[in-house]
Amino acid sequence: MAAKYDGIIFDLDGTLWNATEQIMNAWNEILCKHPEISRGKLEFTELRQCMGLVMYDIAAKLFPDESEEKRNSLITAMAEAGIATNVHYKPLPMHTAYKNLGF
Repeated sequence: MAAKYDGIIFDLDGTLWNATEQIMNAWNEILCKHPEISRGKLEFTELRQCMGLVMYDIAAKLFPDESEEKRNSLITAMAEAGIATNVHYKPLPMHTAYKNLGF
């Protein structure tokens, strides 16, 4: 018999789970593969200030010296690395788990 559910909990603001560190690690993994990017590793405090922004705005804030084309290529590189992101919201490594489950 299949289980019945009357709802799900979707934690967007980090109340139940704060994904900032995992998101920071995902960005830094991509940055290691792109030495042409003119900045160092992302820090927790600066990424925390981006939470709630859409993906394109996050990239613009984190990489202001890069062209829009380059910032978009970093977003694409995250997707190609298997780090599922939603360009309309923030990158959540958990999206990859849901994607792998067929959602």
